[in-house]
Amino acid sequence: MNLNELKDRGFKIVTNWQECNKNSIFLFNSIDNKKFIKYRNLAFNKKCRFIICNVKFKNKTNQEIKYFFFENQEDLESISKIFYKFNRLKIIFVTGTNGKTSIAYGANKLFCINGQKSSYIGTLGFYINSKKFNDLNN
Repeated sequence: MNLNELKDRGFKIVTNWQECNKNSIFLFNSIDNKKFIKYRNLAFNKKCRFIICNVKFKNKTNQEIKYFFFENQEDLESISKIFYKFNRLKIIFVTGTNGKTSIAYGANKLFCINGQKSSYIGTLGFYINSKKFNDLNN
């Protein structure tokens, strides 16, 4: 079974072993051998049977888990494109000393007024398409 087939069957990539379940693919993005063994076992105990990890661990696998290996950042990007559509996502960061909240919140409102889906995360809270979802602490 390949990653495309798993996606078609509803599997999701998770990076936190605590979110692992029988319908997840655990992405382990580290080259620490001790952590790999620890988190592989924790994911397995949560019924996760698919792991994406660095090719460095090719000799550390077990037969009860299906592994997918990556060598570099480009491989990870290719894997992420199977599960996520990034071609339309635009992220705007606002930095500086004064005016960040006004600019970011105002831009969010302008996008929404013009029919563009938009989110704002900042001092005023967390908004999706001008609807407030949460208050945030700074």
